[in-house]
Amino acid sequence: MRNFNLRRCARFILTAVFVAAIGAANAQTTTLTTIVDENNGNTTNITTLNGTPGGAGISLREAIIAASNEPVGATITINIPAGNYAVTLAGVDNTGLLGDLDLNVPAVLGTKTVNIIGAGSATTILTGLAGERILEVHSLSSIGSITLNLTGVTLT
Repeated sequence: MRNFNLRRCARFILTAVFVAAIGAANAQTTTLTTIVDENNGNTTNITTLNGTPGGAGISLREAIIAASNEPVGATITINIPAGNYAVTLAGVDNTGLLGDLDLNVPAVLGTKTVNIIGAGSATTILTGLAGERILEVHSLSSIGSITLNLTGVTLT
């Protein structure tokens, strides 16, 4: 009985260490390089977007779409330098290609964390289209979740 409990405890600890290592290994960071609202970079994931930003650079829209494409367990940090980042691509969808910025919750069990960090609320301004949200979190299922942290930005 004692060996069984010891093995069970050891298995639990190894599983916890493995899960923690996966989360730590999947920490992704990007920094916006344009205030232009565009989507012509490769948004497969944050690493790919950093390597192939397209157009004027890495936009807020592209960073949000790439963050949506990261797997559960990921911690994504989007750094936003000082500036006025206006949502200008009009339209309605739930993918973030048009209209408000859509952050999609994964359709699998687990959580990912998205940190959006501005240079300060007085200097980093996110502005939405008239009558639109700036950012919307969509749930693709009832089992996945996102922890969203916004700091150092003003939403208007």
